[in-house]
Formats: sequence, C-alpha cells, structure tokens
Amino acid sequence: MCMDLMMYDSPELFEAAFSLLHAQFTQRKPLIEAMKNVELLNTVNIIPNKPDCDLASITQRVQHLRRLVESYEVWALSNSFSSDDESSHKELIDLCLHFVDFCMHDHSELGALSTDEVMRTAWPMESRSQNILRSLGLHECLLEAIAIPFRQYPAGKSRRMLQTTVNVAFEALAAFVLDNSHNQDLITDDFELIMELVESADQTGPIEAILGPLVYRNTAFVDGLDDATLERVTGPLARRPLNTPHLMALYNQVVLCMTSSTKRHAFSM
Repeated sequence: MCMDLMMYDSPELFEAAFSLLHAQFTQRKPLIEAMKNVELLNTVNIIPNKPDCDLASITQRVQHLRRLVESYEVWALSNSFSSDDESSHKELIDLCLHFVDFCMHDHSELGALSTDEVMRTAWPMESRSQNILRSLGLHECLLEAIAIPFRQYPAGKSRRMLQTTVNVAFEALAAFVLDNSHNQDLITDDFELIMELVESADQTGPIEAILGPLVYRNTAFVDGLDDATLERVTGPLARRPLNTPHLMALYNQVVLCMTSSTKRHAFSM
C-alpha cells in the first residue's frame, strides 16, 4: 500500500508513505538485537542446582548492586557530613561474589576452594546464568564499578575499601564474560577503558581476573588486535611477576600471537 501511495503526484503523500515504510522496516534490526537478550524461563528457579536464585531475587540483587556502585561517594568516603559505612562495602563485595558463583556451574564437589582457585581450574560456566545477567544489565554496573577512581583519594581506609570494590568488580566481570561470546562482545567494546585500568593496576589480580576470560576462545576479537594493542597487553604482564601459572600462560599466549604471522588462535586459560 505504501508503495502505491508513493506513486501519486503529491510530495506530502510521498513523504508520509515513505516515512511509514522506513519506520516499518527499520524496526526489524533493533528487534532482532533485542531478542538476543531474551531468555525464556519455564520455571520459577532459573538454574535447577541453584534453588535460591529465582529471577526476582537476582533482579533485586542487580538493582541493589547498581545503587551501591552509584552511591560509593556516600558510603565509602569520610567527610564532615558522614563517615564510611563498612556494612555497605561488605554488601557490595558479597553481591559481586554471589554473581561469580551464580555464573559458575555447580562446583560444590571442589570443596572449600577460593573463587580465584575455582576460576583457574577452568570450571565450566553456567551460560544461562550469564545470559540472564546480561539481560539485567549487570555488565553496565560492573564497568562503572571498575572505573571508580580510587587512586585520587589519599591512602587510608576509604581508598582501601574502594580498591577492594574495583578488584572484586573485575572478578565478577571475569565470571560474566568467561567462555560466553555474547558477553565478551559487550565488554570488548570497552577494551580501551579496561586496558587503561589494567595498565595502571597496582596488583596482578585485576590483570589475571579480566584479560584471560575476556579473550578466552574469543578468536574473532584476537584476530582483530593490531600489534600495538598486543604490545599494550604484554606491557603490564612483563612489568610484574608472573607468579601464577595462569599469568604465565596468558603471557606466553600473547607473545605467541605477536610472533605469529596470522593470529589464528584465541588466548587460552
């Protein structure tokens, strides 16, 4: 019908018909993109082996984490109006660690291993959990958290609280992207920000937490890295002790990519 109306000798009618035609067909791409973030749920409990993780509680936790990140200047800094609030800091840490656990497949049989040790075992991730957190926008909150400028504050309790916040946000972000191509694509859009933060890191922890999972099996992203960017990746690693097998493996993989004529392989854990 719109095509027929565009045949009339009327500029106003042509413009209106063309605008309607354009609006109708340009809705398809946004719809397809939005459908990528849809996760169909046929049960109250999202993950069978995690009965306490229903959609309502996970949504509330993401929202609460977002509020804590946005208000860090209120609860983490001492001034003439308020003092630091350790309870809010603990809530934020617990929420991030909860999301790390939520992203992992059931690892109860591993015993009392730390989260970092579980990550190094390349324990299988729960992709459905990662997809749900993507739909809830957890990555936006975590990217905001890792960008908290804790170094601009004087040494002391407040700075230590904010640095711990940044480190645990890196850890949660690592679990969010590990072995999930859709989530990796979301975070690689902010690769420049992540590299700036990693290059200025005081500890190897954030480097180990995010760089490995970000490029793990992410062949398309690695193939697109130029030599200058690969050198930036090796820089922070070369300046710090490679004191874990994980960091050593990551360093070797980066060097291999730099010396290869074609970057055919993504980094491995």
